[in-house]
Parts: sequence; C-alpha cells; structure tokens
Amino acid sequence: MLPNGIATEGHPRAAQPPRAQGSIRRTTSIDVLHVQGPPDHVQFTCEGRDLLTGRDGHETISETSFTIAMTKPDGIVDSVVVPHSSSEVRRLVGTSLRRGFRKAVAEADVAQPGSITSQLLDDLPVALIVSGYSTAVAGAQVREQPNLDRIGVCMGWRQGGTVDLELARSGAIPIPHGPIVPAPEDHDAAAWHRLPSLDHHSVRRLRRTDVIRDIRGWRVEASFRDSHTDGTGIETVIHEYDLHAIVEFATDEIVEAIATPRVLPYLECPMAAAAVQNIIGMPASDARRSIPSLISGTASCTHLNDLLRTLADVPTLSSYLP
Repeated sequence: MLPNGIATEGHPRAAQPPRAQGSIRRTTSIDVLHVQGPPDHVQFTCEGRDLLTGRDGHETISETSFTIAMTKPDGIVDSVVVPHSSSEVRRLVGTSLRRGFRKAVAEADVAQPGSITSQLLDDLPVALIVSGYSTAVAGAQVREQPNLDRIGVCMGWRQGGTVDLELARSGAIPIPHGPIVPAPEDHDAAAWHRLPSLDHHSVRRLRRTDVIRDIRGWRVEASFRDSHTDGTGIETVIHEYDLHAIVEFATDEIVEAIATPRVLPYLECPMAAAAVQNIIGMPASDARRSIPSLISGTASCTHLNDLLRTLADVPTLSSYLP
C-alpha cells in the first residue's frame, strides 16, 4: 500500500468479448507522459481504429493517430503532429487543455462528429486529469492546498467519503493502488489497433466500443480502462468499467443500459453505476450534450460519464452495418 493510500481490489478484464459477425468495433488509446524539461510538458499519443467484421472476415474502415504536446503549468497546446489524422487538428495549437477545451474543439470544427478523432479529442481533458496519478505515485511534490472545491463533484469525492475524510485528517489526497493489468488472453490478433509499448511513469486511457445489430436495436458493448506504468514497468489499473446498452433503431433512444464497475479507486465509487438508468429514453446522439445534466454531482462518476458520452457515436458506427 502506498503512503496515504488505499488499496483497491477489482476484476480487470484479461480478454475482450469476441468480435461478432456483422459488427463494428472502435478501439482508441491515449498514452500520456509527463516529460521533465526544460520546458516541462505533457505528451499525448492518440490512436484509434474502426474495424468492420463481416461474414468473410474484417476490414479497417478508418484509422487515426496524432500526438499533442501541452506545456506545463499553463496547459496550452503548443504542438500537434498528425501523421494519420485530419490536418485541421493543428488548429488546436494555442488552446488550453485545462479549461474549455471541448468547447474550443467544437468551435474550431477540427473533427467530424462521430469520428475517431472527435472521440479522442473529447477524451483529452479527463485523460490529463487522470495522468496526474503518475506524478503522485512517483513522489513528485504536490501543492500544499488540495482543491477542496472538488468535494461534491462526483461519488468518490462526496462529502464524508474516503477522499473528504483523508483530506480532513492529513491534508493529502489518498492515493489508490490498483490491481496489476492481467496478461492478455485475447487470441484475436485484430481485437485492438496497434498499441505502442508504454513508457515508464505513463498513463494509458484505453477504450473499446462494439456495435452489433440485435433484434431489439443496436446493441452496444463497451469498456474502458485507465492504467499506469510505474518506474519498473509494472502496469496497474486505475479505473475500469464495462457498459451494455440497447439503442432503438427507429428512434435512436436508449432503451436499456447497464454499467458494471470492474476497478475503481475508492469504496464509494461503484455506487455511481446505478445512475446510468437516468439515460433511459435519451437519444444516443445527444449523449455528449445531455449526460452532464442527467448524471451529475455525487450521483456521478466522471469516468463513467465519459464512457457514456461515447454513445453519441453509435449512429455513425451503426451506419456501416447492414
């Protein structure tokens, strides 16, 4: 157990569900590395792929990769490298990743809604927050006054919860220590896009979204994992969730949704999964606009909300299916 920390137990996935015939799978990854300068900066390596699986095999519909660098501590994007993505992403140079980034992305019109690039950019602000774990466990100096304004922002930071009580006791945020990422048991070489090896002290945000035609509508089976690789190369899980949903063909409405916590940092966190029922009846295409008002405060989990936001891409993904 780490100093001022709590140990979390969980059940991280060793393998993803097999790809179904007549399905499309989107996988994305964001690898975040805090680089000591000068100047100090944060590097985001973003990759993704849409893979269509049919009766006679599979084919790649779309692939994306780009790298963004952000200066510290001002949080401004200072460079974008786009070998396999829309060059419009370069318009984000000069944008703050710490404040108003999602709004800036929408206003700059740098990515087609529903695209891999759009999803990756939507994920960046919270990926940046999660990446702070790497500096905390490495023993980097933390600010003397933790941000007490965050109490009440989510289930894990609720008043009287684990974080609140530890802040009151010691003035420090408790550092969780998650389970080791299990050895992969996937026998499908095409299960994921190409995943680069992780640098020491880096954080990875990994997503999978499967969309399958079902008798009740579009069936969505999704998952995400945040993980950290320490100075010895051991990768542990910070957050992990599964999501099952059904989206009605004719109305685009979500008629079924179940969230399953697999690994979360604090004892209170899994209780947020129940709030997923608030999205029943919501059009999937409205997810990014509606989720913040439907699930908020201590009923919410920031990372589950981000997983639910990806339901907005179901109309785009399902358009490739017969």
